[in-house]
Amino acid sequence: MKNLIVLLSLMASPALAQQLPLAGCDVNDFVTVGGSAIIKTEGRSYVPRCLKIKKGTTVTIEASSHHPLQGILNSVGMQNPIYDDLGGAVSNANVTFNETGVFGFYCLAHSDDKGTGMGGAILVEP
Repeated sequence: MKNLIVLLSLMASPALAQQLPLAGCDVNDFVTVGGSAIIKTEGRSYVPRCLKIKKGTTVTIEASSHHPLQGILNSVGMQNPIYDDLGGAVSNANVTFNETGVFGFYCLAHSDDKGTGMGGAILVEP
């Protein structure tokens, strides 16, 4: 029931950036990490793939020339703060999430622009 309430509140939010499921993440897949919010690369995967944070949190996402990071473009609403107009980050990205919603990301070398393969999403709650 709690998951349904969270999903409904996010869907009702005008700031919802993207719809679930996104990049292999559905509402029940998101995990909250204690301490620093870091998404690591392990092989051809992001860990955690589906991260839940509070608004205002800064997340470090590992990127490299072997795993260039790109944000999934939003079909509506605000721009994904992970999205890189220059084509993808090749060094760790430190992104502060100041809006609620769901923001997808992927590896340019091991995924597509929908996050199929090496991709993931960040769920930002109020």
